[in-house]
Amino acid sequence: MARYKIDFKGIDEVESKLGAVSARRAKQMIDVNLEEGIERMANEAGDNAPVDTGYLRETIYGSPRKLSRHHYMFGSIAPYAQRQEYEHKTKNRFFYRAVLKEAPVIKDRIARTIEIYMT
Repeated sequence: MARYKIDFKGIDEVESKLGAVSARRAKQMIDVNLEEGIERMANEAGDNAPVDTGYLRETIYGSPRKLSRHHYMFGSIAPYAQRQEYEHKTKNRFFYRAVLKEAPVIKDRIARTIEIYMT
């Protein structure tokens, strides 16, 4: 499976500066920001995935899942997904391009959420 990890540092520090109620609400909103962003990432990767049978694309669209607090994953269970991403002569990099496009959007939305709760 092709895998990419995005780390957002400083969330725990911000949470410690907030009161208990604000921190709880901020965590919930940050999780919403992440979930929505990962869904958009998966959709973008699926839209850009090469299509022969459509299986690769379908497995990407249905893949986002929450692993733990602020920890999500998406990818494909297609046995050839990694080859298509990294090795195929077209060098499509559909996962990578989706991450590059959406990660800054997620970061901005989290920053706005934090600003709301810090004021």
